[in-house]
Amino acid sequence: DASAPTNVMASPLSGQVGIRVSWTAPTLPTGLPLTGYSIQYKIRGSGIIYVNVTVGAGTTQRDITGLQSSTEYRIRVATRTGLGTGPYCCQTTALIVTTIPGAPTNFMISPPSESCDQLMVTWRAPSNTGGIGAVSVMYKVYLDRAMQGSSLSTTSKTLTGLKDNTEYTVSVEAFNKIGSGEHVTKMGFTR
Repeated sequence: DASAPTNVMASPLSGQVGIRVSWTAPTLPTGLPLTGYSIQYKIRGSGIIYVNVTVGAGTTQRDITGLQSSTEYRIRVATRTGLGTGPYCCQTTALIVTTIPGAPTNFMISPPSESCDQLMVTWRAPSNTGGIGAVSVMYKVYLDRAMQGSSLSTTSKTLTGLKDNTEYTVSVEAFNKIGSGEHVTKMGFTR
């Protein structure tokens, strides 16, 4: 019986409908040759039988493509030796993110009460983040087409150093690993 691999991890592939599975090779008893690994995956929560993929002994990662978008997969890995396939180790899951996010919602611009040369921009996360579950979405804010903040994880931004009594075009867009979604734009006025 072979020892199982450890540290099995799975993450979505950027720009593809797939996952990258990686693991740490086990320590095998002396004289027991490693011949490869068996990777099994299935849609999480489904009664479907695992799909099996085998790889040679010289690798500790494998990309699996051709999967369903916006789906969570369960993955496990086993060691293969001259005695056969050992126990499967460390079930892990990976969420496939395959689309860009939707536009931010509840977009509002207001001048803060304490200053005439600022605009406060607020919004809410898009209802479609590009996947299911907790998909990481970041934001970009533009003032008259010039970027004022990129990779923002919050849903607000104060724009400073503006001219008094001036009209500005403000846009916000959400993005994830796949790309940028549709932006929302409004006019804002300083006092």
